[in-house]
Amino acid sequence: MNSNLKKFFFLEPYIYVEETHKGLFFYNTLTGSFIENNNSFIIEFFNKFNKNIKSIILEFDDEHMEKEVKPFLDILRDNFMGDFVSSSSNPIQVSPFLKIEQMFDVNEEVANYIDNILELTININSYKYTDTPYTDAYKQFVYSFYYKQNVFLPFKYIKKVIDECKKGSIHSINIVGGNIFDYPELPSLVEYLNSLEQCKYYYFNIYDEISTSFLKLFKSNSEIILMLPVSCYDEYCSENINRFLNCGLPTTVNFIVEDYTHFDIMSNILSKHNIKSHKTLPFYNKKNYIFFKEYVFLNKNDIFQQVFSYKDIFRNKTINTHYFGKLLIRSDGKIFANPNQANVGTVNESIVSVVKEALNCDKSWRLLRQNVSPCSNCLYKCFCPPISNYEQVLEKNNLCAINT
Repeated sequence: MNSNLKKFFFLEPYIYVEETHKGLFFYNTLTGSFIENNNSFIIEFFNKFNKNIKSIILEFDDEHMEKEVKPFLDILRDNFMGDFVSSSSNPIQVSPFLKIEQMFDVNEEVANYIDNILELTININSYKYTDTPYTDAYKQFVYSFYYKQNVFLPFKYIKKVIDECKKGSIHSINIVGGNIFDYPELPSLVEYLNSLEQCKYYYFNIYDEISTSFLKLFKSNSEIILMLPVSCYDEYCSENINRFLNCGLPTTVNFIVEDYTHFDIMSNILSKHNIKSHKTLPFYNKKNYIFFKEYVFLNKNDIFQQVFSYKDIFRNKTINTHYFGKLLIRSDGKIFANPNQANVGTVNESIVSVVKEALNCDKSWRLLRQNVSPCSNCLYKCFCPPISNYEQVLEKNNLCAINT
C-alpha cells in the first residue's frame, strides 16, 4: 500500500451544510433528506480542518477515526451524502456558492431596478378612521387603509407610478379602497387599467355597496377580491356575497379569521353560497395569541414538507420573498416596501429612487432570518418561510415551535 496516500472524506456537491453553535445540519437538495448532529467532537472535527465546511473535502488521520467520528461519517456515506477517498494529493470538489457582492449595485442601469418590481398595491382612497378592529389590518395583509379623513390618490400619480413600473417585470396590480366605487376618478382609472396586460385585482370590503354600472367597466383580465371578516358576518353580508359572486367577474372571498369558531362559520358560508375560490387570512387582534400559536406557528414537519433546491436556499439567504418586489402605495401618497416600517418614498419621487431605498434597507426586501434574533442561531433559518407581516405585528421573529 502506498504510504503517501492521504485519507479524505468528501461531501457530495448537492449537500448543503448549515452550522450554528447548536450543531451541524446536512441537507440533501435532491431528495429533501437531512441529518443533524450536535456532538461537540463531530463539530470540532469538521471545523478543525476547514473553517469553511462548504468547501466539501476534509482530510483526516487515524486519530480522527475514533469511535465518534467514523460512525457519523458512515451515516453520511450510507445516506449518499458523502464518501471516503484516498489520494496522494488534495482532491478537487466543486460546490455551489453564493456570490452577492454586486447583487445590489447602486450604479445599475435604470431598467434593472424597475425589473425588481413584481406587484403593486394601490390604495386609491381610504375609509375615514372609525373605531373598528380592522383599522391596522393592512399591516397584516392587503386591506383597506383608514385615515383621519377621506383621502384619495389623484389618478395622475397612479398613472405615473404604473407607467414607470410597467417597463419592467410587474405582473399584478392590486386596487384597494375605501369603497373603490367612491373614487371620484374611477372611470378614467379603470379605462387606463383595462389597457394594461397585467392582472388587476380589485379589493372590496363585504359592506361596500356594489355598483353594477361600474363593474361593467372592468374587463376580463380583472378579478374581484372580497374581504370578509367572519366575525362581522350577518344577513347583509350574505346578500352582498351573492351580489359579488353574480357580478360576472372571477371572485375570490378572503375570509378573515380570529378564533377557532370562525372555521365552522366559514365552512357554512362556503356551502351556502357555493363559493369556488377562497383564502383564509388569520388576523391578530392582540387577544388571540393562543389561536395564532396553534394555527399559524410552524413546527419542523411544516418547514420540511417540500424539497429545497440550492436555488431556494440561496434565495432565502439573499432576499425576503414575502416582501421582495412588492410596493404598497397608500392614498396619502406614501410608498412602503413593508407596511410595518417607515415609507421608502412617495409618489412624487421616481420609482427608481424608491426601489433603491427598498434594496438598500434591511427592514423589508432584505429582512432576513439570518440577521435577526433568535433565528440567526437556528439550523433551519435558510429553510423557514421568510419573515412576514405577522412576525412584525406580533413583534416576534420566530413564529414556530422550534427551540433555538
